[in-house]
Amino acid sequence: MESEENSGKGKQKRGANFSLSDRKNLLKLSNKFKAVIENKKTDGVTWRQKEEAWIKIEREFNSFTTGVPRTAKQLKTKYEAIKKELKKKYSSHKCYMLGTGGGASKEEPKPETEEEKELLQTIIVSVEGVRGVEIEEIENSSVIVETHEDIEWNTPSTSYLQTHIHPALKVSRPNVLQVDVSGEDMEVTDHNTDSISVAETPSSKSICEIFLINIEPWSCRRRPVIKKKKSMSSASSKFEELAMKKLELVNLQMSIAEEIKKQNAAEHKIKMENLKLKQDILKMELQIRTNDKL
Repeated sequence: MESEENSGKGKQKRGANFSLSDRKNLLKLSNKFKAVIENKKTDGVTWRQKEEAWIKIEREFNSFTTGVPRTAKQLKTKYEAIKKELKKKYSSHKCYMLGTGGGASKEEPKPETEEEKELLQTIIVSVEGVRGVEIEEIENSSVIVETHEDIEWNTPSTSYLQTHIHPALKVSRPNVLQVDVSGEDMEVTDHNTDSISVAETPSSKSICEIFLINIEPWSCRRRPVIKKKKSMSSASSKFEELAMKKLELVNLQMSIAEEIKKQNAAEHKIKMENLKLKQDILKMELQIRTNDKL
């Protein structure tokens, strides 16, 4: 008898079944908190948020239910059972659609209530899996293709390839005349000027070079002189002045610290002398008292 009573105490009593209204209310509340209870994270913060959400669902469910009050654990178990039932129903239909046929045709299952439909939309990825992209959708999708017009390329002339020199950078060269003596007449050819005919100039030299008097001097190219900007010089002077000020400040701080150290040493010496005097006085008083007792 005692064993039967103990076994009866260990068994958990079965609660009443959920009515259609209770099922509908549970799905309505779970869809309200679906962002929390369907969160896939497994950290401690998420678990606490889920527990708080189920406690709120329990409180709201028991506030307007007409049946037996339920605990958060019972509501969560029933919610998981409904999810499992929906997954099983739609997974079996998917297997039937992918099969080879045979037998009577099966209709596609439909949600009984709007709450079940909303729950199915929440768990649709775990029921049907990730949907792939069909080739027809890619072909029918609007793709914008940019077209570029052909550009005619012309070969540049040599004038565009030449480097133009500013007249100020050109160097004037002395005009050198080469004279060929062949009899009485001479023809003077200047490579930098036009041809000039010279009158009869007999000479015994075969070749001579005549430099013109009006030779233009070579233009000296000025080298750029680097000048320091005032802003840079002023900035460097300010930086040096700041560095000197900092050095003076450090020296002043060191001197102050040295003075404080000396002052502390003097105070310590005075305190030690004072303590020594007090100690001598106490010794003398103790000696006087011992002499009086004797």
